[in-house]
Amino acid sequence: MEGELQHRAAEAAAAGAAFEKAAAEALAADPHNESLAQAVEADQQAGESVDETAAEVVKAAE
Repeated sequence: MEGELQHRAAEAAAAGAAFEKAAAEALAADPHNESLAQAVEADQQAGESVDETAAEVVKAAE
């Protein structure tokens, strides 16, 4: 169970990193797009919450 949780957490982190990279590239291509900037900021805040929750779940499984 613990190994599966860690594996899923790693997959989620990789997907999040890929999305963040794509969002940063899109924002760099259109730096004046306020909607995109707001979406990137909201994603970063949500990602931090998900990372904290995932860490708590993995810790509880240990």
